[in-house]
Amino acid sequence: MPVMSPKKEQAVFQQGMRLLAKRSMSIHELTQKLLTTYHRERDCDEIVDHTIKRLQQLHILSDYRTAESIAYRHANKGDRFIRQKLKAAGVDAICASQVVAKLGDERVRAKEAALKKRATLKNESRQQKQEQLIRFLFARGFETDICHHVAEQLT
Repeated sequence: MPVMSPKKEQAVFQQGMRLLAKRSMSIHELTQKLLTTYHRERDCDEIVDHTIKRLQQLHILSDYRTAESIAYRHANKGDRFIRQKLKAAGVDAICASQVVAKLGDERVRAKEAALKKRATLKNESRQQKQEQLIRFLFARGFETDICHHVAEQLT
C-alpha cells in the first residue's frame, strides 16, 4: 500500500468534515463527493477510503443515522417513497428496512396525510374526493391497497 502524505490525508479528512457539517450523508454519498473533489490526486482511492474508515471509527459517519434522518424527514410519505430515497443515498436494503420499520404503520401515516388533504377538498362528489385522495396518497409513495383503503375509509 502506498504511503499517504499526512497533508493530503488531513485535507481530505477536513473536507469530509466540512461536507458532513452541512448535512448528513451516507458512506456512498461522501465517498463520491470526496472522489470527485480529489480525483486528480495520486492515491486518491486509498486516501478517501482511509478517511471514510476514520470518520466511521470516530462515529461521525453512519449509514444508519443518515437513513434515520432521511426516513424521519419524509415520515409523512409512504414506505415506497422512503425506500427510494434511501436507495438513492446508497443505503443498503437491510438498513433501509430496519429504519422504515421504526416509522410505524404505513396505514396510520397515510390516514394522517389523507386527513390533511381531505380538508382541502370541498365541493366535490364522494367519488371525486376518493379519486383525488387515492392519487394524492399514491404520489406520496403509499402502497396502492393502502391508498384505496384509506380513501374509502375517509370518504
